[in-house]
Amino acid sequence: MSATLDAIERTDDERRDTAVDAVARQLSRAAEAAAHSRPLGQQLVGANLLAAEELEAALSRQAESGKRLGEVLLELGFVTEDGLLPYVETQLGVPAVRLREGLLDPIAVHLLPRRCAEQLNVLALFCVRGVVTLAMDDPGDLAKVDQIERITGLEVRPVFAFASSITRMIKRAYEDDFQVDAVTADMEDGSLEVRSDTADVDVASVHDLVEGSPVINLVNYLVLQAVRKGASDIHI
Repeated sequence: MSATLDAIERTDDERRDTAVDAVARQLSRAAEAAAHSRPLGQQLVGANLLAAEELEAALSRQAESGKRLGEVLLELGFVTEDGLLPYVETQLGVPAVRLREGLLDPIAVHLLPRRCAEQLNVLALFCVRGVVTLAMDDPGDLAKVDQIERITGLEVRPVFAFASSITRMIKRAYEDDFQVDAVTADMEDGSLEVRSDTADVDVASVHDLVEGSPVINLVNYLVLQAVRKGASDIHI
């Protein structure tokens, strides 16, 4: 009888602990969601990346210009793009990238005619397995995503980039002499050995191809080349 009571008490304790843990997880998620739902400026001030006076000045400038707060903060020099992007990414729920030549595949860029890219202010970054990763300053614009899918005949995976960065990079990416990066521009085809099996390269996250120095850009370039050539291994 005593053993049965002990077992019942243990079961009750376990249930109580489970319930407490569940409530704690719910509260944690709620707190996290509340933090993420705060306006971008408040998040930056809370993280000591922006002074309250700077936020006030930026909001005033935003009201005059009609631009997004992030763009205004960059124009005023109050924050860096690298410092700002993680917060934008959290707010939007999509990857946010800093555009640079090492991120772009020149072949993917031309999936969109230049005029279309300029009119919509979007830039195709790379294409893997029928999915084109597209830099947009408004990745939640489903009508624009649908339009790009109709033009390219490909599935679009939108990522965020600042409008000014997209405009600047469009001008560079559509030039005839555009190269992936200064490091990769000097590479010869013989520098890359390819094994002719089916490539199994999973670029599920845009972060796999967005960060880094020229050396990392080189690795990114090799991956892109390997995907194109159907490689299973890369040997340098």
